[in-house]
Amino acid sequence: MTAVISFAFMIRNTSPVGWVPLLALKIIQEGSLLPFIISGVLVAIPIIIFCIFMDSMYYGGEQWTFTSYNFLNVNLLYGLSKFFGEDPWWWYLAVFASTQYIVVYPFLLYQTVYGHIKTQWSKSETPHLAYYILFYFVFFSVIAHKEARFLLPILPFCILLIG
Repeated sequence: MTAVISFAFMIRNTSPVGWVPLLALKIIQEGSLLPFIISGVLVAIPIIIFCIFMDSMYYGGEQWTFTSYNFLNVNLLYGLSKFFGEDPWWWYLAVFASTQYIVVYPFLLYQTVYGHIKTQWSKSETPHLAYYILFYFVFFSVIAHKEARFLLPILPFCILLIG
């Protein structure tokens, strides 16, 4: 799993956004900090180094190219994404989700915020799917530049919850 997450991060920089709360829960609930660190050192770091090497070779090999850092630096730290437009924090909730899910949107809201969480908590289980969706949604709502495609990775999970 660590290899898949590492490759996903190097291919699409925003892909680990939803994994953050899930990994934190796993470390806190199961006390698996040591296995997390070991898999990070033995699996994630070599994959990241390999991907940085491949990116550097692609761009001429004269200097190291860390695509994920460049993405973060340009879009969030320097804020150049604002030139592509800015929307209020509620845009995804009011505009994107209502146009994406149309008639089933109220059911998605109910099931994500209330139904799935209540069901999982009643069985003394963690509602991982709801946490993943909500964290992803909140994270991208905070960023000023919004596009509907940014939330497409959670679309299958939302459909699963509606079902």
